[in-house]
Formats: sequence, structure tokens, C-alpha cells
Amino acid sequence: MLEPLRTLAHNAGVDPAVIAHRSLEVAPNLVYDVLAEQWIDPWSAPLLDPLGVLEAAVETSLSLGRTFLTTDVLVHRTWPASSAEP
Repeated sequence: MLEPLRTLAHNAGVDPAVIAHRSLEVAPNLVYDVLAEQWIDPWSAPLLDPLGVLEAAVETSLSLGRTFLTTDVLVHRTWPASSAEP
């Protein structure tokens, strides 16, 4: 899980090793904000949006349900397979 953090730090021009080491000390209470170059609480800053995550999950599940209902993807099979011959 450190590799995405290292990539973000590298892209921001910060030493990735320092950020990765510090993240092990402060995790999971603080996250590194690459724009402000400081460690912050993700819940007090506008970094986490639980409503947005919930909205995306509901939209995805509705889309999947709509796909199942409109394209006859679900196939009902009996077990064991029954034969039409006597």
C-alpha cells in the first residue's frame, strides 16, 4: 500500500522515502496532502466524501441490476439437468 503514496510524493517533488516512513508512524489518523505539503486529518479536511462514495456505489448497483433485468443475463438451471426424452 505504500507504492501509491510513494508515487504521489515523487510526482509532488517530495522525497518518497521520507513520506512513506512518516506514514507508517501516523497512519491511519493522518494523510499527506501533497498540495499543502503537510500531514492533515482527512475527516476535517475536504479530502474524504462519504456521500460521494455511497452515491457511486448505489449508482453502480442500480446500473448492474438494470443490466441484469434488460438483457436476460441471468440463466435459471435446474440441478441435475433434466432431459426432455422419456
